[in-house]
Amino acid sequence: MGRIRTWRRYAVVAVAVAAGAARREVVSGRGWGHFIRPGEVARDAQLWREQRKAELEEQRKEESRRKEEELQRRQWEAQEIASGRIPDPELGEAAYLKRFEDIPEMEWWDVPYVDDNHEVMLKYLDADYVSDDDEDDDGVAAEDNAVSIHYVVHPIPMKQLPDSVGTQHRLYLTKEERKKLRRNRRDMLRKEEEQKLKLGLIAKPQPKVKLQNMMNVLENNFNISNPSLYEAEVKEQVARRRQEHERINQERHDTARKIRQEAATAENSSKTNTGAGSASCKIYRFKQLVNPSIRYKLKMNSEQLQVKGFCLRFGDDGPGTIVVAGPEKSCNKMDRLILHRLPWSQDFTDRNTGDTVHMSDNSIEKTWEGVLISTDHFPKRWFMKVCQTQDEYDHTLKHFNCDHS
Repeated sequence: MGRIRTWRRYAVVAVAVAAGAARREVVSGRGWGHFIRPGEVARDAQLWREQRKAELEEQRKEESRRKEEELQRRQWEAQEIASGRIPDPELGEAAYLKRFEDIPEMEWWDVPYVDDNHEVMLKYLDADYVSDDDEDDDGVAAEDNAVSIHYVVHPIPMKQLPDSVGTQHRLYLTKEERKKLRRNRRDMLRKEEEQKLKLGLIAKPQPKVKLQNMMNVLENNFNISNPSLYEAEVKEQVARRRQEHERINQERHDTARKIRQEAATAENSSKTNTGAGSASCKIYRFKQLVNPSIRYKLKMNSEQLQVKGFCLRFGDDGPGTIVVAGPEKSCNKMDRLILHRLPWSQDFTDRNTGDTVHMSDNSIEKTWEGVLISTDHFPKRWFMKVCQTQDEYDHTLKHFNCDHS
């Protein structure tokens, strides 16, 4: 019973404390007893709207005033620029002066020729005018006051070159552009031919009849009374078209062959005129040439560069000699290929056996280079040869007059 009385006492105290807090909040206007009077929210909202409207109106007036001032300033600048009193920024005139106040009323080189009113003196306007001040006591004209142009540096006139003189750069089109250009050109020719057919300027081409489509022609054309005769005519048309096709091909081949012959003749004549019997020559010695990749590159580059010479080696894995002769440019390219680009000392894998061939001790060096008076004793084209004996090796070098190498 004592415990129940204690809990009741605590509950009464808690209710009393809560009532006191509520009474204080009502009195202070923050608690449960605070009520909003009718129209109070609408009045506050209307007041906020009026304040906001006044702020926006003030901002609008400020913006309008600023735009008006900017417009007046631009109009004033345009007038000043038109009159020449201030520099034009679009023409870059402002870059010539740091300040507008630095512009003088009269340039220093104009001061000797104007009077106090900034007007050109009469003696500089009229060539026949002679002033009394220009005569000294002896009656000699005072030359010091005259304008002199003896010390003015005039530009030297140069003859204008015609527009045709100059470097002409060739324009190269891409593959897609060439295709498009060819397609447009063929389309234009086709349309032109169609227009001529419609206008009757050219005769309509005969149908391309073959033995394969002859039956379709017979079915669509009832005027054919003798099919056998028509078949013979079709075979004759086919033979005629074949002959025309072969004739056009032959003419095209003959034209290309003629162009190549003329180019070769012109090249030979130019060499003869320049005394081009001489040629550059380079000789190399190597230890081994067993890598097939190196042999292939030597052969292909010699053919592409059109050089003469040969590559001799003693046995399949023995030492050898490379001799290159031809134009200087081609020989220089072969020299760079042989000495720098080819991997002489690089290991490779044999394709037949699959074994790795070590080439670390292999090397090549250039033993001689110079100019030959004539290359008539050289072979007509590059070749490679494996000599089985020393005598065969020496005989081949002696045959081409290279035994001293």
